[in-house]
Amino acid sequence: MGPPALRALAPALVYLGLGIVSTWPTAARLGDAVPGGARTDVWDSLWSLWFVQRALGRGELPWRVDLLGWPEGGVLFVADPLNALIAAPLIAAFGLSVGYSLLILGHSVFAGLAAHALGRRIFGVEAAAYVTGLAWALAPVQRAAVENGASEAIAGGWLPLAALLALIAAEEGGARRVIFAGLALFFAAAASWYSGLAAWMIWAGILVLGRPGVGWRQTAGRLLAVAALALALTAPLAYVTRLGVSHKDNLVGIKDVRELLTVRRTVGPADPRGWFIPGDFRSPDFRELSRYAEGFIHCHYLGWSLIFAAAFGLYDAWRRGERGLGLWALVGLGGGVLAMGPVVVMDGQPWILDRRLAVPLPYFLLEGAPGFSGLSLLYRLGMLPALGLAVLAASAVARRPNLAPGLAALIAVELLWLSP
Repeated sequence: MGPPALRALAPALVYLGLGIVSTWPTAARLGDAVPGGARTDVWDSLWSLWFVQRALGRGELPWRVDLLGWPEGGVLFVADPLNALIAAPLIAAFGLSVGYSLLILGHSVFAGLAAHALGRRIFGVEAAAYVTGLAWALAPVQRAAVENGASEAIAGGWLPLAALLALIAAEEGGARRVIFAGLALFFAAAASWYSGLAAWMIWAGILVLGRPGVGWRQTAGRLLAVAALALALTAPLAYVTRLGVSHKDNLVGIKDVRELLTVRRTVGPADPRGWFIPGDFRSPDFRELSRYAEGFIHCHYLGWSLIFAAAFGLYDAWRRGERGLGLWALVGLGGGVLAMGPVVVMDGQPWILDRRLAVPLPYFLLEGAPGFSGLSLLYRLGMLPALGLAVLAASAVARRPNLAPGLAALIAVELLWLSP
């Protein structure tokens, strides 16, 4: 294998190494342990993935199940149909625990490579691409999904991939590029409604701000074609999902409107302090709130190394008269505001002024809108500021590639060992 091949493989090897480190000791105990906390949704995810693989292996649709609610059984639409399909051949070949571990590691590599490609597209500098990929692959909001066993939230690669392909379609056009961008936008939604909303927000940001050197009408036409394809693919999935969770024989109790309103005002949103406080800071702290000793960690920490690098990168770009980074500042800020929910929440409770007034936030105005009304764990929208900071921090080394190794090492140390 020659040097060109090694250079091509280098990013995959780097992000595989990061995945192994961030999920250690999974690689050393492959088959005996899986990533995630013991008292979390890991067991639910394992069962759901196994159920789908079992049904497909028997030539059945994974729709009705008699293993729950026996003897009548009922309808079960798993929370993570896309990953269930991806994991099915892995489970069939290697067993459930190994298949799940490989799924986690695979998504870690995918997330790093997709963000790496996004950084390369924006800056054209490999050093900046590595900073983008590393910061996103180790983003605490992504790692929290693994810890919590939320298999529907572990697929971190679809969001930067959707952003990358939307940028390419907007800037270059062409039927093939539009189709790829529409598919990526659909897969972001199929993986998780949260990442789907985040991808649509980036799409909207590109539409509003346009692209340098491309006429706005031309950009808008291309992006609307992307949206039309994505919606045509997403609508049937949304219909089937709705049909499954509202079926009269459905076995899983889905949150009603009142419960969603409550979760969005208690344990679901991002605590404003959580963006910045390192160490063992948890808000909400399930060690105190949970009656069942649950081990969930709702973490959306951003990292001071990324914040300072992003601020420097933005200032440097502004000083040189470059405006292309405004997209990432805009979607990062917008996603961060929405992640904090309809009211300010701290320690799992609304922040009340004068014993009677909650402090409202913009999500309150969108709470009843399609795409927003069904979400509850809003802290997951912290993926937008995490990705935005990854891109903005990379801009700090785009013209100074010799500084990239030091910044990457600083980011890795902070996100692996100092974040909650």
